[in-house]
Amino acid sequence: MTRLNSPSGWLPRLSQWLAIAGLAGLTGISLAIVGDVALRAALNRPLDGLSELMSLVGALTIASFLPLSMVTRSHVSIRFLNRLVGTQGSQWLERFAALVTLVFVSLVAWQLLVYAKEMFSSGEKTWILQMAIGPWWMGVGALLVLACLAQLGVLIATCRSADQTTDA
Repeated sequence: MTRLNSPSGWLPRLSQWLAIAGLAGLTGISLAIVGDVALRAALNRPLDGLSELMSLVGALTIASFLPLSMVTRSHVSIRFLNRLVGTQGSQWLERFAALVTLVFVSLVAWQLLVYAKEMFSSGEKTWILQMAIGPWWMGVGALLVLACLAQLGVLIATCRSADQTTDA
């Protein structure tokens, strides 16, 4: 385990708080939907701009769970090849999977930050509420950068644990 993702480290604690914030965001989205449905049914008056707000809050909310998912390794892993490749082969597959995940999330984070910069530069706003889009996507990009740091810790820990196993 590395300092980066040790249970007492700053990244796991921050990741937990971000996930709690994401849960609050999901709760807010749910309550807004219930309110919108109730207003539509009772008064035939929807909440204007709710879909715009929900798309931005939804992206940020989903991204808030990614760092914790990386730190806790809560993603799907398929290990059907382990029997074929043996213990050492399995360790190399784990390392490879951790590396591929890091590269993929890094590329997505990079592109999101490029997109957010473009949204800032162009002054892009939502159509109804006239909210700036750039800050929302910058937040999503920042959360993905944290997910990259978490995955880097996973990669380091995977390499170290595999090295310790082969040394024994």
